[in-house]
Amino acid sequence: FCEKHQEIRVKNCTGYFVYQLWPLPDEDAVYCTDSALGDPCVTHTVLDQPWRSTDCSSTECNDQAEMGDGNLAEGWYRFNSSSGWKIPETVDAKDHCSGNRRGWLAGPHPSVRDGEVTRTVCFTV
Repeated sequence: FCEKHQEIRVKNCTGYFVYQLWPLPDEDAVYCTDSALGDPCVTHTVLDQPWRSTDCSSTECNDQAEMGDGNLAEGWYRFNSSSGWKIPETVDAKDHCSGNRRGWLAGPHPSVRDGEVTRTVCFTV
């Protein structure tokens, strides 16, 4: 069930995905893992914070602080860390990913052939 959501762009770059993300309206909402000039597969910012992992319970991975993406600049991002390399496609358990409102992709990631697509990221309430 998706009460809060954000439309994003997703592109399959053969081996990894990049996401065009925007700041989130709720300061405690966070993009989790499981517009730039040029090709977003080449020109993107890497998000590599371990606290984005759905394996992190509540605030255990970030010195007991809740995190959020309210100050994230608009642009293309790639997840690349021990915490994962893509946004999950299913809702995760409450109190994971170091944020109060964890995000998941409502639908599948694109294939390389699909190119850039629009998808919805849902956030737990």
